[in-house]
Amino acid sequence: MGCGQTTYSAVISEDGDVTLLARVSARNGSGATSPVAAEGTLIQQADVSSLALSQYDSSGTATGNTSTPVIATSIYDTLQTSTDDPIWNNLTSGGNVAVDVSGTWFPDPNTLTIVELLITLSGGAKIVVSWQLTTNSLLSV
Repeated sequence: MGCGQTTYSAVISEDGDVTLLARVSARNGSGATSPVAAEGTLIQQADVSSLALSQYDSSGTATGNTSTPVIATSIYDTLQTSTDDPIWNNLTSGGNVAVDVSGTWFPDPNTLTIVELLITLSGGAKIVVSWQLTTNSLLSV
């Protein structure tokens, strides 16, 4: 989605590793037009100066889990769809951002956590993408 904040929602498994997907565009993005034309132009790796991932509990308090995803493996220069990898079936019309998060971030069952990706563009603009993730309890570990 365009500059500002976009929120996705998902149900995940307690202690399970997660790949968070998004489609991110910016007014000054250098990629192709988003498949949802109103979103604008997709960002590419060259548009991004940094990535920062943080986790918050349901009240908005930081959990202390943070990471700095690698731009080259998290931002795609072309729109990814299920033709590229079946995982993209989880995001209607495809996407250009994929961030892997360790299951250690999700140790508690039946909880809501928020994971935010702060994308700082080369020109200084900031885009926040967030995922509201509800963990399901595992029946066996």
